[in-house]
Amino acid sequence: MPDPTLELQLLWRGVVGRLRVRDGEVQAETNYRRADLVAVPMAQVERWFSAPAEIDACTIVFVTPDGSYSVLLDRRDEPMALVALRRALGEPQPDAD
Repeated sequence: MPDPTLELQLLWRGVVGRLRVRDGEVQAETNYRRADLVAVPMAQVERWFSAPAEIDACTIVFVTPDGSYSVLLDRRDEPMALVALRRALGEPQPDAD
């Protein structure tokens, strides 16, 4: 039996954050602080972490060699997102700076 699928989405004042975790694979899309909606290049993600957002939301940050991608999610969805991401990607590694 395949793992359950977790799909989360936040739409707020033109900001889109989407996260999907299924069978150990993560897909994410965001337009937060970007001109267009972009897919997070998950194959390039070196680390990830959760951080507070400017609004009543949480931010899941995916860090790649070329930059970071912030995916906004509803704060109420954060616990589920963290469990699913830990299973798929391992423990979060906050910014060392």
